[in-house]
Amino acid sequence: MTAMFCPNCRLKQPTAHRYCARCGTDLPSQLVAARPKTARFFAGVKIAAQDPTGGYLRVSHYSGTERLEEAGSSIDVATEHVRFSMWVNDRATCVISLPASEARALSEFLREEFASHPESLTAEPI
Repeated sequence: MTAMFCPNCRLKQPTAHRYCARCGTDLPSQLVAARPKTARFFAGVKIAAQDPTGGYLRVSHYSGTERLEEAGSSIDVATEHVRFSMWVNDRATCVISLPASEARALSEFLREEFASHPESLTAEPI
């Protein structure tokens, strides 16, 4: 079973669902089927007063190819990248994509930080 997560309440459910079984939010199932990708949601932590309540990060890994079309011709292009979306409740407020090489560098950076400073990772999700 392929799964996705509700952008509102984060309940995991099949991509065939159109609405969240828990909260009734429209699910972006058409986006999941549109490209080969995996996605995961990470709950945010409210540290400062200006930080949103209900914020989370969606990280999507896209692999495969995309067809680019212009003036009647098309080409298939390898499109492995990682897209980061910052969400507050059910709305994306900011997005950025990294090429696979930068995403791997980010992964290594975090792995090294967690290994060298495990005591600093104590904040709980909101």
